[in-house]
Amino acid sequence: MATPRVQVSQSTAPSQVWAELAPDSQHRAVQLLAQMALNFLTAQIRTAQKEDAVCLNSEITLSYVPTISLDQH
Repeated sequence: MATPRVQVSQSTAPSQVWAELAPDSQHRAVQLLAQMALNFLTAQIRTAQKEDAVCLNSEITLSYVPTISLDQH
């Protein structure tokens, strides 16, 4: 079933569209924006934590140079 598309002229201000939305639709729109903001911030924090972990690991990890032991048991 196709969803009907409503065409809005480009001269319609966003405030006019918002004012015409039912309160329930306004509430859902705000909830959606809040969820998107939370997801964005959570992703930013996770990325920063991964970058910090990589930096910390590289500071702690000592470089490994293979050596040959001449000691015979």
